[in-house]
Amino acid sequence: MLSSRNVLMLTGLGALLAIVVLFAGMTAQPGADPALPAAVAAPTTTTTTTTTTSASPTTSAAGTDTDDLGFIGSKARCEAGQSAVALGRTQRSIVVVCADSSGDYEYRGVRINDGAMLTTQAQSTGDGTFVANSEGSRYTVSPDELAVTSGGKLIYRDTWAFYEAPSFSAESADTTGTATATATVTATPTVTPTTTSSTPTR
Repeated sequence: MLSSRNVLMLTGLGALLAIVVLFAGMTAQPGADPALPAAVAAPTTTTTTTTTTSASPTTSAAGTDTDDLGFIGSKARCEAGQSAVALGRTQRSIVVVCADSSGDYEYRGVRINDGAMLTTQAQSTGDGTFVANSEGSRYTVSPDELAVTSGGKLIYRDTWAFYEAPSFSAESADTTGTATATATVTATPTVTPTTTSSTPTR
């Protein structure tokens, strides 16, 4: 049977052991890795840029089909009561020369790149060539080329990619505007610029 002294000794040892264990636990805790939460990926932002390019609607000034009034679907076209006596297309212009029953001629030229149009009176030189004057510039339509001069200087001379000279007599024409094509030229056009001028090129 344990004496009181032994009991007190055991109790003291137990208390001391408990203090040592507690102190050891507190000492180890700061160095221990705390439990980490489950990894969560940072939210990502994806920016998608979509560029949509739409071509602006364009209207071609150069018609491809012709009839007795000129180029179908183009401003280079005679009015009712007129007939085309010469029509052609170069790399930069389309042209029609119209005649009416009174023997008057009219030049209608359209610049292909921007659709600018010139309408003015014209005269026939009697050899299949027509001449029109506007604002100091002269437009000469012949079976071979379209030439533009200003102040006596040649601005440009373009050969025809397409040319047609319907058989038509302005003096004997009726208002039906019928015409029979007698000469059609399709060739590789050449452009001969000779000087720089502010004159509109039609």
